[in-house]
Amino acid sequence: MTNDSGQPRPAVGGHASLARMGTTLRRPDPPPLRVNPYAPVIVGTVLWAIAFVVLLTQHHDMAARGQGWWLWVALSGFLLGFWGMSLTWLHHRPPKVRRGPDERG
Repeated sequence: MTNDSGQPRPAVGGHASLARMGTTLRRPDPPPLRVNPYAPVIVGTVLWAIAFVVLLTQHHDMAARGQGWWLWVALSGFLLGFWGMSLTWLHHRPPKVRRGPDERG
């Protein structure tokens, strides 16, 4: 956008010098972190399993108070943890090596 005299207008809330510089102010991206993708899924699944065992011991008393549904929440979290592990495995598995027709044995 330009003003009445034909000069570029500064960006909203910015300075004209910054608008002219464009993307030169951007720093380079940091290198990606190497993390274990399975660790948070395994920790969460184990915590849900512990919660299930603890709630299982208290299920009778909690059901009498109308809070027996917490047991099934913990079981659902535990089972969804296995689903999360399978998704993590599918996402991070090594790629298959494609063989040509003459290399198949």
